[in-house]
Amino acid sequence: YARYYLSQNDSLPKLFSYLMLFMTAMLGIVMSNNVIQLWVFWELTSSSSFLLISYWWHKSEARKGARMALAVTGAGGLALLGGLMLLGDIVGSYDLDT
Repeated sequence: YARYYLSQNDSLPKLFSYLMLFMTAMLGIVMSNNVIQLWVFWELTSSSSFLLISYWWHKSEARKGARMALAVTGAGGLALLGGLMLLGDIVGSYDLDT
C-alpha cells in the first residue's frame, strides 16, 4: 500500500531501501543474543526511523518531526546503553543467556 501514498515524483526504491533497513534493524534486535549488539541494532532502528520520517525532506513538518524523533530516540538509546552496561557489569556478562 505504500505506493498509493507516493506521487510519481517520489523515489520508490529509496522508500523501500529505508523500509528494508528498518526491518533488518528490528530483526537484529529480536535475534541478538548480546546486549551490546542489541543496543547497536536499537540505534540502527533509530537512524532508519529518522530516514523514514524525513523521507519528504522538502516539507518542514517532516524535517521537524525527524529531528524530534532522532532527539528522543537518541536520548533513550543513551539511557538504554547506560542501563545495559550497568546490568552487564552487575551480572558479569553481556550475553542474554546468562
